[in-house]
Amino acid sequence: PHQRERYDERLADARESGENDGVGDEDDDEDDDDRRHPVPVTRAQQRAAARRTRGAAQQPAIVLPDGLTLAPIRSRLQALAFDLMVLLLIFLTVYLVGLKLVDNHFPGERKRGSDLVTQQNNVIKAVNNDKKQVSAADAALTAAKLKKDTAAEQTATRQGAAASAAQARDTAKNDAITKQIDAINRQLSPWINLVFVVGIVLLLVYLVPATALTGQTLGKRFFKVRVVNRLTGARPGFSSALLRFGVPLLVGAFLAVPLRFGPLGLALPVLGMIGWISKPNRQGLHDRLAKTVVVDA
Repeated sequence: PHQRERYDERLADARESGENDGVGDEDDDEDDDDRRHPVPVTRAQQRAAARRTRGAAQQPAIVLPDGLTLAPIRSRLQALAFDLMVLLLIFLTVYLVGLKLVDNHFPGERKRGSDLVTQQNNVIKAVNNDKKQVSAADAALTAAKLKKDTAAEQTATRQGAAASAAQARDTAKNDAITKQIDAINRQLSPWINLVFVVGIVLLLVYLVPATALTGQTLGKRFFKVRVVNRLTGARPGFSSALLRFGVPLLVGAFLAVPLRFGPLGLALPVLGMIGWISKPNRQGLHDRLAKTVVVDA
């Protein structure tokens, strides 16, 4: 209000003197700016402004060699989906064939191990139930002592002894089953781990040579995108291609075998690889590691 009062006084003085002296020019300029750049007032306008802001922020921060443009997101996603299907088919084939060979070498051992795991789960449930019975008997015994009910004390004592004996038997049974399962795992684990290793090697065979020599796997060839060196625009070469795919697969193998994530361990690195969708340069972790970028073919 104070500023407005001062402005009105200046405007009145200018009118009395017959001169404007530039009073109000600033408002005119501001009005012109507002007409050129309207302030969003509706939600639709606000969303449109937010999209323009995000679009400006998504501009690539790298300069590609002459003649190269970043691959369209749609084409790159289609190529990725195709290659993932091929990789899944390769790995499942190797995994199933490998398990069949393991079964031929150790007949019935995998099934026996599976049956033992089922038995162990049932025994663990029985042990937990025994613990509840022991706790209930102890509570009943305490209540009987407070009431000085000799008959109830004797009953609770017998129930507690029976529950403790059952818990000891079931615990011993669980320990025996655990030893059998451990023996089977020691026998089969090296062979099953070998199946994982063979599968990973075949995945590298599919990915690395084609990328190193042409910059294109089957999926990238079908959807017309390719991998190039970010600085030179040349084909990646074997060292970059191996770095680009080898590190994620090694991480997946570590999660799958030592950490026992199984096939899920191989799927987790894919999350890091598809992080390029939200990046201005459209580079996943594997691209930044190998200094590569996917461009339009």
